[in-house]
Amino acid sequence: MNSSTQQNQDDFPIGDTSFETAKPRKIRVGKVVKLDSDSPATFKPGDPAKPIPTDFDAKAMAEELNLWRLDGAKGCHLRESKDGNFIDLSGDDFSRCLRRGGVKLKPAEGETLSQADELKDYVQEHRRVDFSMVSLAGHVSGTYSVSGVSMIVKKSPRLIEPKDGDWGGIRALIERMLEQPGTSLSQVTLFHVWMKLAMDHQQKSGLALILAGPRDCGKSLLQSLIITPLLGGRSADPGPHMFGDTDFNSELFGSEHLLMEDPAPKRGFSRETFSEKIKGIVANNTHRFHPKGKDAVTLSPKWHLSISLNDEPDTMMIIPEMREDISDKILLLRAKRPFDDDAFALPDKLGRTAFGERLRSQLPAYAHYLQSMAIEEGYQGRRFGLRAWQNPTLVSQLFEASPAGRLLELIDETRLWETEIRVGLEPGSGSHAEIQSELVRHLTQGDEAKGLFKVSRIELLLHKLSVTNPDRVKHQRLTSGKGKGRWIWQIMPPGPEV
Repeated sequence: MNSSTQQNQDDFPIGDTSFETAKPRKIRVGKVVKLDSDSPATFKPGDPAKPIPTDFDAKAMAEELNLWRLDGAKGCHLRESKDGNFIDLSGDDFSRCLRRGGVKLKPAEGETLSQADELKDYVQEHRRVDFSMVSLAGHVSGTYSVSGVSMIVKKSPRLIEPKDGDWGGIRALIERMLEQPGTSLSQVTLFHVWMKLAMDHQQKSGLALILAGPRDCGKSLLQSLIITPLLGGRSADPGPHMFGDTDFNSELFGSEHLLMEDPAPKRGFSRETFSEKIKGIVANNTHRFHPKGKDAVTLSPKWHLSISLNDEPDTMMIIPEMREDISDKILLLRAKRPFDDDAFALPDKLGRTAFGERLRSQLPAYAHYLQSMAIEEGYQGRRFGLRAWQNPTLVSQLFEASPAGRLLELIDETRLWETEIRVGLEPGSGSHAEIQSELVRHLTQGDEAKGLFKVSRIELLLHKLSVTNPDRVKHQRLTSGKGKGRWIWQIMPPGPEV
């Protein structure tokens, strides 16, 4: 049995190690002869029947050839190939495999079962699996037991063997794209740590990586030429699942890298639903899979999600609002376009092939760097190994484009903190309904305020502002006066006047 099968911690036991060969029957061997036409026929004994050989070990042969049978599929056997993956065997393939292993296909004279028959019976009884998958993200080929169901994974990821060397082209691409002065953490280091942890197949799924930047800045190159190969060479687009109600399909379960490039949501897109889908991929270790013709099972794919998009306001609104329940699951990095000022330039259409080959040749060296890199304390995170972080410039852009951000802009444009919203209260104070009426009444912003409140409830927006901008919006209870005990909103001025 190949070592790749032995190293799977979840391999199910082969089963009962006892196997009895068929017992020989007493058979009269000979022929009936007749001396002449007038004499009766008589039986002439022949050589005694040969007993069935007892030295054939079906269990040992099944393990040596690593043969399995897929339950419910007529004649469907699988064997491990020289590269460690599993292949389906037709009837002819199976017979040829047995002959190559020295197994006799036909019974010898006097035998009731051949060695091949014994082997088939043993495999059917003790090496049977309920279903098979071409691949399962983060798992090598082999046999597994999940929720009491046996399965076989046919193919392993194509991992790149780390090797010390030059990775200058990859370094230049990453640094030119992600280097941002003045941030609390280095975006370049954050990406290296994310990549290092994603390469560790002992680790469960990690933070969702979101890259936002201008068009043609190399975001997609980073995903397809670096992330996908280092994760095993398998990627799939989870868009239909992220934007709709479709289940995870077999392609997603078989790919370590869930890659979204310039996602284009359809009509009816819900930012909240998209946020929940991200949380499910990142935080849940198990997911429901429904193999064709079988009952659904729970599997544990090891996924890593990356999303690249342009930093235009309409496009960026797909990014989840950075609430506490989602911000701890996202690494949001701001990309920029590399410049051609010193020997590094993104390729044009004609040069992409050579550029890609150059980067691919440096992947072993980059893998070696990541493998030997120590994670600095400031970048470490308890749950995913890496601290969640969002680029402040992108967070500010997201807020300004959000309904809550637009409400704060309307408040500033109307200088609402100077307005007597309710008689007897300080300027800028009132109920949410009174604040809404005042914004709608404003001559220059009334129509825009009406449009905003058609799609968003002002009390929810004010609550968000009280969390994100507590120095500007406060929710407090009156302690005196006619409305004592009632809750009101207080709008505060910006800047040093607070």
